[in-house]
Amino acid sequence: MAVAPNPTNGDAYVILSDAAYSVAQITVTDITGKVVYRTSQALSANEARILIPHEAIAVPGMYIVQAATGNQVHTRKLMVQ
Repeated sequence: MAVAPNPTNGDAYVILSDAAYSVAQITVTDITGKVVYRTSQALSANEARILIPHEAIAVPGMYIVQAATGNQVHTRKLMVQ
């Protein structure tokens, strides 16, 4: 899993590889733990790009991005300028 661009000042994308034919649950929280964005997407390709809209991460700072697919959970930091 990767989050790009990082840092960002607009939209960001969660990039998942080798997760075809599963469902991705994406959760974005701010530094206080408040959920600012959540989405689910069925994955049908070997690599998927899932949008995190800039409206959800409009306040500059650090965010935690969590992606759950099947029995795997990945967590990355996202910096917003």
